[in-house]
Amino acid sequence: MGGCDLFAAAGSAVGWFLNWRRHGQLFCSHRGGGVLFSRPFMAAIPLEDSFSDILGKTQRGLKLSDHELSSRSGVAVGDLVKLRGGTIVEPSLRKVAAALGLGADALVALANKTYAPLPREVHGLAQFNTVYEDMTVNAYLAWDRSTGDAVVFDTGATAEPVLDFCKRHELKIRLILLTHTHVDHIADLARLKEATGAPAWVGAGENFTEAQAFAEGKTFEVGSLSIETRQTSGHAAGGITFVVRGLEVPVAVVGDALFCGSMGGGMISFAEALENNRKKLFPLPDETVVAPGHGPLTTIGEEKANNPFYPEFQTSNQTSAQKDKAMTQRIGFVGVGRMGANMARRLKESGFPVTAVYDVRAESATTLAKEIGAEACANLARVTALSDVIITVVTDDKAMLKIFGAGKKGVDSLLTGAKGKLFINCATLSPQVHVDVEKLVKKAGAQSLEACMASSITQARQGTLYLMLGGSEKTYEKAKPVLEKLAASMRYVGKTGQAAVVKALVNMVMNINTAGLAEGLGLGAAHKLDLAMLREIFSQTGANSRVLQTDGEDMQNRDHSCFFSASHAAKDSGIALALAKKQGLNAPLAAAALGQFNKMVKLGLGELDKSGVAELTFKGRGKKKK
Repeated sequence: MGGCDLFAAAGSAVGWFLNWRRHGQLFCSHRGGGVLFSRPFMAAIPLEDSFSDILGKTQRGLKLSDHELSSRSGVAVGDLVKLRGGTIVEPSLRKVAAALGLGADALVALANKTYAPLPREVHGLAQFNTVYEDMTVNAYLAWDRSTGDAVVFDTGATAEPVLDFCKRHELKIRLILLTHTHVDHIADLARLKEATGAPAWVGAGENFTEAQAFAEGKTFEVGSLSIETRQTSGHAAGGITFVVRGLEVPVAVVGDALFCGSMGGGMISFAEALENNRKKLFPLPDETVVAPGHGPLTTIGEEKANNPFYPEFQTSNQTSAQKDKAMTQRIGFVGVGRMGANMARRLKESGFPVTAVYDVRAESATTLAKEIGAEACANLARVTALSDVIITVVTDDKAMLKIFGAGKKGVDSLLTGAKGKLFINCATLSPQVHVDVEKLVKKAGAQSLEACMASSITQARQGTLYLMLGGSEKTYEKAKPVLEKLAASMRYVGKTGQAAVVKALVNMVMNINTAGLAEGLGLGAAHKLDLAMLREIFSQTGANSRVLQTDGEDMQNRDHSCFFSASHAAKDSGIALALAKKQGLNAPLAAAALGQFNKMVKLGLGELDKSGVAELTFKGRGKKKK
């Protein structure tokens, strides 16, 4: 099977990344969204702009000479030139950011390369990255997965990979929509029109005769997809953003209006470009996937948190009144293991007063408390007394019910004096436990929100978690100022318990994939195959998965440093199987995966990372690596 036949094998395309090089070689890689994991054999789309690009773009947009910017910022002209040349001097960079109206923290993160967008995946959306002169440019394909009716957004340097993809997967291009008419975005329009017979449309402001013109507000329909048009001019005279609904999340195909961590240059009007993005794009839901003309996919929520051009959305750049309102909430943590401790550190660094920490392992709480200036509480009631928002990150159902006292009088509980408090519960638990806890919390006059995490300790430290949220929408809005500092993306799922169902299914599938990958690599090793070669082939075929990127090399090298333990994998697979049983469904693959992780626990391997399941599938393994 060829690399691009993955669609047929998987049954659906999940954010395919196609990179067509001039010499004619096609790289087709299954992507976990907007950014591919940076393994040596994987292609990736880098950020479009560096911090120095952003400085130059903003200075030009504001029409400031070096001497004017030097006067505003207090940074010598020579040092400005060094910054624009890529030399990082953080104190100077912060001064220049302030003078240009950029978010200093976001700009420094880009300069230090401590920010990278989260992987994105959208069923029914493909991204095509092609080389045009000295740059790459994106085109997109979206389709109705039931009918195969498709719409193309821009052409990129060549339409060949789009046409090839549609031919292979029997998709029918019904419509061509152009975000703007800069040559790199429409380079192959004539061939695309001729090959498909589909009409091409463009915003009226572009004054382009090779496509039909339309005014802002026109809606297009392709199968079950509805496509709204918003004018986001400034970079281009008639630039249009197409907001696609009908996929699993809204998608905004923005052209060069907005990039991951940046925006297009204001070639027509810098001020107009900035303002149109504020008014037309940032009101979209945070989970809206942004599909830019250059660079990787991102989301509206991620851009609010990380784009230097829009510091008003970033707490560190808010006015004193805004900051005071958001940052006076005292934060307490219950459960400060690897995840909880890193979340506490993140909120402390973001300006929130983290006042109380508690853990059944008192030593963990004491160590963290000294580090961040909090109190290591001896009991749960003390955490509630010292906090306005209490974040719980405990191990399992039993631990969760215990910290809330399960309604028992005279038992140490977070519900003592809890009236008016907000509880954000982040553990992976049985859905019914979240429901039961919410009832107890409401009875105590407080509020609770289910905040299930689909990330690991690194993302907790960086504030780039992916959160699935359940509870009342009012409570969700109340918790947002805190959650936005912990997460790059948030998805409100629905009522309490629903997020836990989704999280259980996420981990069920992940665990199945992990166990299956371990068997495949183990069998490959038994046949004396080069496992690096095997992993690369997996990545280009139907054997690809996100687990391959995160765990494959670790399985090969027996590096099982723990990010998500086998014991937790067993627990979460058990939750999913219980849900299946309740619905009268058989889940044999989930049961088999659970059997493997339970075996690890029985053998004393439960605290290894889930990748340690390979210790059961490779010949000669089975014990902890010495």
